[in-house]
Order: sequence, then C-alpha cells, then structure tokens
Amino acid sequence: MKAFVRVLTQPQLLTLANLTRGRSDWVLLVSAVALVGLTIAVFYFWNALRKARTGGSGSSSKDLFVELCAAHELNRLERTLILQLASTYEMPQPAALFIDPWTLEQAAAAPGPEAHRYGALRQRLFGSLE
Repeated sequence: MKAFVRVLTQPQLLTLANLTRGRSDWVLLVSAVALVGLTIAVFYFWNALRKARTGGSGSSSKDLFVELCAAHELNRLERTLILQLASTYEMPQPAALFIDPWTLEQAAAAPGPEAHRYGALRQRLFGSLE
C-alpha cells in the first residue's frame, strides 16, 4: 500500500501550487473574455431584433418627437398640445413644430380655450422672437 502513496516534499508542493495557480489564472481570464464576448453578442442580436421590428432604421418620427420633448423637458399637457396642433394642421411630422415658431404663434393668436397655453409653449420653446 505504501507503494501507491507518494509523499511530496515542501518544494515540490510549492511548485505544484504555482502550476495550479497559473492554470486557474488562465481559466479565469478565458472565462472573463468569454463572458464579455457573450454580453456583446447578446446586445448586438437584441439591437438587430429591435431594429427589425421597427422597420429597419431603428428610429422613427415618433422617436424623434419623444426625444425632442425630453430634451425640452415638456410635460404631458405640452406634448398633448403639440400633437393636437399637428393634427389640426394635418402635419405628418409633429416634430416639425420644434423648428416652426409661426405655427405656434398662429395657434396662440387664434381665439380658443388653449390660446394662452400655445403662447406659453411658443415662448418656452423659442423665447422672444423680436
């Protein structure tokens, strides 16, 4: 039975520990690289799937409108006013109102219950035009 049991000396144990530690470092490094690669692949395919569902471009007029409203920190009422005005003027792109102060000016000058809100919205988006 003693023939099968081999006693390792202290330097041999240290060498074995160093060899094992070196292998575990490589395994850890390869695992980390594989995890990063898998994460990148998941995000790539998720983004491709999302773009395929929205029509390929990944952005739409609705996305532009939402981004502009967020950039100008518009609340729900102001967003609704812009959408109503775009609908009234039959504008295919509501985001165009962010570059056209005169449409808001006309809405503010027209008689109606929302005229003062359109005036305040024009002032907020464009400031003084004088």
